Amino acid sequence: MASLTVGLVTMFLGWCCSLFTFIGAPIAIVLGLVSLSRIKNNPNLEGRGMAIAGIVMSGLALLLYIAMFAFGIGMSFFSSLVGP
Repeated sequence: MASLTVGLVTMFLGWCCSLFTFIGAPIAIVLGLVSLSRIKNNPNLEGRGMAIAGIVMSGLALLLYIAMFAFGIGMSFFSSLVGP
């Protein structure tokens, strides 16, 4: 549940403040992996889908933000070559 919650917060608030993406995404991924490990060791626990969803959403938010950052740097580089 925590992984999904942090993943959602990262996905939605990460676009406003990039700090949420770089702090929230790794936290959600670790929480999700810990949850999956605990669920695997104790079959009575539930929440496997929520842990996977949190991992996927956080990874997607992190990858999208890195792609946007790289695109911004690339556009800045090419605009400096062309000039004003």
